Amino acid sequence: MIENYQWQITDYGLETNVGQNEYAISVAELFKTFNYEGIELFYSLILLMGREWVIRDDIVEIYPLAVKYHAKKHAINFNQEILMRSIEFYIDNDTWLKSRPIKAFMHKL
Repeated sequence: MIENYQWQITDYGLETNVGQNEYAISVAELFKTFNYEGIELFYSLILLMGREWVIRDDIVEIYPLAVKYHAKKHAINFNQEILMRSIEFYIDNDTWLKSRPIKAFMHKL
């Protein structure tokens, strides 16, 4: 499977490597989206924003690979534009302070 320092693509979906905070995202959750202020984004990726233990470069690198890998493996159609928009949104808002209102909104869903 594909991996980087913090994450690995697995049959389950996307999981942290041994020695990292234990966290896993199922295949179904990888593709779940939500709307924030009229913008459709990948829920699981945005939920990781602002978490101190998440290495931004690692998640930004591997999340698109996990989506593409599992889309092909499970014949799941997804919108590439939503994926790219989600990555950009993540990078732009990946601080505890910026992510706080977004995550509060997400927890109400």
